[in-house]
Amino acid sequence: MINENQDLTECDREPIHIPSAIQPHGFFLAIDPIDEKIVAASSNIDLFFTFSTQGILGQPLSTLSPVVSEWVKEQQTATELLPSIFVLTHSHDAKRFIVSLHRQDSYLILEAEPAMHPDLFPDYLAQSVINETIALTSAASIEELCHQGALALQRLSGFGRVMAYRFDEDFNGSVIAQAKIPEMESYLDHHFPAADIPVQARELYRTNLIRFIPNSTYTPVPLQSLVSAPIDMSQSLLRSVSPIHLEYLRNMDVGASMSLSIIVDGRLWGLFALHHPSPLPLAYTIRRYCEMFIRIFNALVQEKLSNEASQTFFRLKDRYSTLKEVFQTLSTQSTVHEAFTALGQTWLDALESDGVCLLQNGAISVFGTVPETSQILALSEQIDTLHQNDLYTCTSLENILNGISFPESIAGVLSVIITHHPRTEILWFRREWIKELKWAGNPDKAVIIDPTQRISPRKSFETFTLEQRGKSIPWSASHLLAANLYKEFGP
Repeated sequence: MINENQDLTECDREPIHIPSAIQPHGFFLAIDPIDEKIVAASSNIDLFFTFSTQGILGQPLSTLSPVVSEWVKEQQTATELLPSIFVLTHSHDAKRFIVSLHRQDSYLILEAEPAMHPDLFPDYLAQSVINETIALTSAASIEELCHQGALALQRLSGFGRVMAYRFDEDFNGSVIAQAKIPEMESYLDHHFPAADIPVQARELYRTNLIRFIPNSTYTPVPLQSLVSAPIDMSQSLLRSVSPIHLEYLRNMDVGASMSLSIIVDGRLWGLFALHHPSPLPLAYTIRRYCEMFIRIFNALVQEKLSNEASQTFFRLKDRYSTLKEVFQTLSTQSTVHEAFTALGQTWLDALESDGVCLLQNGAISVFGTVPETSQILALSEQIDTLHQNDLYTCTSLENILNGISFPESIAGVLSVIITHHPRTEILWFRREWIKELKWAGNPDKAVIIDPTQRISPRKSFETFTLEQRGKSIPWSASHLLAANLYKEFGP
């Protein structure tokens, strides 16, 4: 019998990078770069060409098109592999195809799809991207930037709903901005559990800025291959996605989907999730311009977050400088603990906390909302082995530390060891941050099991309200940088 934790583990282990299948709106070839022979191909070749998949396996790429073969040779020495448009003479009706190439392990991966009108006349799209990105620079906050980004992507792509989706420290996501047509459901201010995007899917989102699914009801097209090992399709534009994800989209009444990754400092910060109520073919060039847009958007997010972090740090640094000067003056006139207590509120403001405690050689001074003395001593002893560079933070004491009972009002701690001899430590505490969260469906039922033991995504996305308890407001990177300054209080 599979339990719920196993369900999530199985989702995290799904080998989505090697599905050995593609979406049907194009075709796929894997080429050995040494002899330029086709070693794998999608099974739908005969839908596009006058020969079959079996007919080209093991053949040189020139069998498909001598012109494309020459282009591939040129691309192999290029620093950036750019797509191009070709008329493939062996195709039915001599169609134009937009062809892209990338390297994967020991193969060259060629993917192509029929060109659409915007692929042939893309100039007006470039000006649209320029106009949209210039408008973003006026955004006064991250939320406003995401709102403008959602509107811009809706205009560029034509999708019915665009959601800006931000991850928390546990990779639960929240919709912080949205643009949509009236007939589509609103998920603004709703939260989605981390299980909706398994670990390996998040890694693919981190390394692939764009993922497009024109039809959530498509039938995967299997690859035929001359090699035994499955081909890594992590970078494939046509890669078939998890059947669980397709079912998830259909349960949301989504007929087509596109995602654009928001990357900050190399980490997956969030996503733009684009949904449409029906299948939506979208030209390769439009998707390419959406990718260009997200690259510029990511740079603006990075800049705005860096500016906000700098402002916070310098504000906290100024408080540190003032506090240190006053504290050192008072310490010459009284004991360290008396000076600490006299500046109690200043210590709280120093790292924007609700309580603070000074431990020195077993003596304790406290101010504000703090645990009992016995709890503080037990806490200090337990986190002593967890300090990294004499700094430790936690936003959920009851979930992290065992065997200690804390007041319900206290959830977060930031601890700095100032000196080891004599042992001097400051602990800042934060109250529990109680708030109501609107979830898109029950987060405890992110996956379900039917009687056949088949894992499926939840079927309902109706608003499910839960009260968040047991967590404090997170300590930001700026707070951690400022906390490190307090080590200078030592001798």
